[in-house]
Amino acid sequence: CKYAKICLAVQQVAPAKYDQFDRWLFRNHKTTKPLAEVKQYAANLIGAAALHNASGGTAVAQQLQQNIRVYELNTKNGGNSSMPQTIMKDRVMFGPPPSDAAFQSILKQTLGLK
Repeated sequence: CKYAKICLAVQQVAPAKYDQFDRWLFRNHKTTKPLAEVKQYAANLIGAAALHNASGGTAVAQQLQQNIRVYELNTKNGGNSSMPQTIMKDRVMFGPPPSDAAFQSILKQTLGLK
């Protein structure tokens, strides 16, 4: 939840910078970055005060609780607790996609894209 709070704070404070943060954070799914390093990167990206205020705020706390509930429901109903859980319409993809091509195929099929 500490990592999630930082992610939610970045999204809340600077939505335009979230993609950069997300790509950096999840560059290697098999290695977890140390929490201090994640906080520092986020602070450099959006400002230490903004990160502190947002991560301790009610909006982030409420969103975190909602996300936890969605995770619990997906895990219960899908029989899988792998992360990330990507929700597309009425489908949940558990874990990282096997490849970019596979993910594009899933998106096209699920969302009816060409």
